[in-house]
Amino acid sequence: MKYFRTYLLSILLVGLFAIPSLAAGVPPDGTVNNCEVKKVVCINKATGQKTVGVVTPDSWNCGPNFSQNDGDKVVVKIICLSREPAACEGQVCGTYTGDCNPDIGPCYCWTKADGTTLCGNDFYCSTAEACASDANCPAGKECIIGSCCGGNPGVCAPTICDGTVWGGAEGDGGSTGTGR
Repeated sequence: MKYFRTYLLSILLVGLFAIPSLAAGVPPDGTVNNCEVKKVVCINKATGQKTVGVVTPDSWNCGPNFSQNDGDKVVVKIICLSREPAACEGQVCGTYTGDCNPDIGPCYCWTKADGTTLCGNDFYCSTAEACASDANCPAGKECIIGSCCGGNPGVCAPTICDGTVWGGAEGDGGSTGTGR
């Protein structure tokens, strides 16, 4: 499970379509945008009905109890399991490119304190804990070195790669792990 991370991808499918055609858009291996579909929530915007859909290894649909009339707009939210790249080349301050996961970006390849790498989100330095190993970091973070935050020897960075900046809303100011 090391190479799997959970992400919430909200895919808005709004239009005049029949629910069976939604499942037809899913590749035969049960993925959407390189993410293995784990849960589907369907919302009929006209009636307010909300239903947890049915997911099989090869497809998904809104389930037998979901009703849609001609002209109803439907929102489908997909929760999936995204495959993290098997490996990336660790970068250091001044060299971050944000392309370690081609399916979700920007995500950055951090060099970890133990010599391995981590493809994850950027983060605000003001919210990063100092660390010497992963054991010093809270759940959902691992110890990285070479970030623009400094740290002795490193700081805790998010293990999630969803293309956001952790520790505050974008535009909050302050430096980030990538120096942006």
